[in-house]
Amino acid sequence: YYIPGSKYGSVKVLAGPHRIKWAVIFGVSVMIDARGYAAYETISEVDLKAGHRYKLSADRTTGQGYKVYLWIEDTITGKIVYGEKKP
Repeated sequence: YYIPGSKYGSVKVLAGPHRIKWAVIFGVSVMIDARGYAAYETISEVDLKAGHRYKLSADRTTGQGYKVYLWIEDTITGKIVYGEKKP
């Protein structure tokens, strides 16, 4: 299913294995991308547990060594179930 983030703040899905394709757009310096924005997309293979809530998050660094972080966190346990959280 396609679920636009602009229309939904949360989505309920059944527990079990899921393949989640998601994207994020950041406004960036033209030194990073001439368009003034950068888009990042990932496909997450996750096993969601019944009764848990999950948050999809994105963050980035700025300046030299620019890096993007995309992760999914189980908000009940605090465990990162996909990706890497920005330090």
